[in-house]
Amino acid sequence: MAHNQQYHVLNELFLCMWDDEYGLHCNELVQGGNMATHLREFHGISGPEHLAVLCRWQGCNASMNKGSLTRHVQGTHLGIRYPCNTCGRVFTRIYGLEMHHCP
Repeated sequence: MAHNQQYHVLNELFLCMWDDEYGLHCNELVQGGNMATHLREFHGISGPEHLAVLCRWQGCNASMNKGSLTRHVQGTHLGIRYPCNTCGRVFTRIYGLEMHHCP
């Protein structure tokens, strides 16, 4: 991702587009960093990390482990990225930023 492209960060508010059983969006405002709590408390996403779940964000329907769902929603649907405050390089995952060392 180029440095001049738009991206979002964890502390922003997002409109939840999780579809219910009737195809209607949740429409709650959720801070990006609180998405795991929201998915658990409002949408009943709970259980072991390896539990198979479907992403119901705006009809996505991607299958994955529950442990990956929050990261999937944050990165794929919300466009949350992790910029390096020193060099400006932008990462799609926090792990990439943590492993990054500026030259």
